[in-house]
Amino acid sequence: MKRKKALEKFDTSLELKGVDLLITSTERMLARLDDGDYPSQALFRNSLNRTGCEREKGVYSHPQPAWKYHQLINVDASPIIHQNLIIAGSDTRSLYALDAQRGELLWEFKTGGRIRSTVAISGNVLYVGSFDKKLYALNVHKGSEKWHFETGDWIFSSPLVHKQRVYFGSMDHHLYCLDAINGKLRWKYATDGWVISSPALFDDHLVFGSRDHCLYALNALNGSLIWKYQAQSGLHASPAIYRGRVYIASLDGRMHCVDMKSGEAIWRSEPGPAVFSSAAVSGQGVYFGNKGGVMMALHPEEGRFLWSFEAGGSIHSSPLASANALFFGADDTYLYCLNRSDGALKWKYKTEDRIRSSPSISGNRLYCGGYYIYAFDLVTADEQA
Repeated sequence: MKRKKALEKFDTSLELKGVDLLITSTERMLARLDDGDYPSQALFRNSLNRTGCEREKGVYSHPQPAWKYHQLINVDASPIIHQNLIIAGSDTRSLYALDAQRGELLWEFKTGGRIRSTVAISGNVLYVGSFDKKLYALNVHKGSEKWHFETGDWIFSSPLVHKQRVYFGSMDHHLYCLDAINGKLRWKYATDGWVISSPALFDDHLVFGSRDHCLYALNALNGSLIWKYQAQSGLHASPAIYRGRVYIASLDGRMHCVDMKSGEAIWRSEPGPAVFSSAAVSGQGVYFGNKGGVMMALHPEEGRFLWSFEAGGSIHSSPLASANALFFGADDTYLYCLNRSDGALKWKYKTEDRIRSSPSISGNRLYCGGYYIYAFDLVTADEQA
């Protein structure tokens, strides 16, 4: 009888190993077929590449306030649009889901700390980090908790979800990969500094920055190091991946352009005021703001200066590029819209407090966080004519 049970246990073990091998082989095959051309998704910077670009029409006219939601204290996270929902966390320690058209509260989920992480949505589940050190998975329509995972420090990083895995950084110096279904740890990677940066993905390369001055590329399946790039200062911003290159700014004000495959520098800009803003990247330019209150545009291939625009306060907001418009907020309380080809001011709108949130657009409606969650109706140049 003991021999029979031992054989059954042995057979089960072999079967489980066979299943694991099949899953691993399938994932590797899918990774080889992955072309990295990811569509817009409901997450920070709009896609797995984190390029911060939106395919909406250019909008130039002065915005008209549609609604604002005011039971908040500082919304530094970026509002995410999902179907008819606007979802954002705040320093009230709560995550809010609002009706996108009317701004009415649909549900609220309380955590034990501030929420400056921007949510990522996959199917009917959203994922978000909190300063209570936990990453949460919630039902996107009800706000009910499915699971949570606790790290060793605050979670500032915004999660990314791909192939039933959720990736995010923690200020405990680690980059985490969890099973998106049950929240179990798949792997984690240790750095020597805070991981505030939100990871970006291209093919099987998971790329993120650390305050230890390094940009890392890991194998997304197993967490093994592919390459490490040494910057001259800490990396707070999130990387953007565009046409085989990684763009990320450091706290010494430099923008770094790094080859996606080799991890070697292609170009780096001159130092300047600290950069906390994550860049928006397209074929026309690399756009990012700095603590000195300047929005910069550099040539993506060569790194040469294109133009700059000076706001009235520090720029922590990560810009959103839409057609020929660039949207961002600043600590001077203004929401700005520039012509991104030359940096000319199209309009600015004064709010009640600083804006460090990245704006989001759906149709002719723009959303952003500040002291409130704001919704503005915008009119395109064609409709205005």
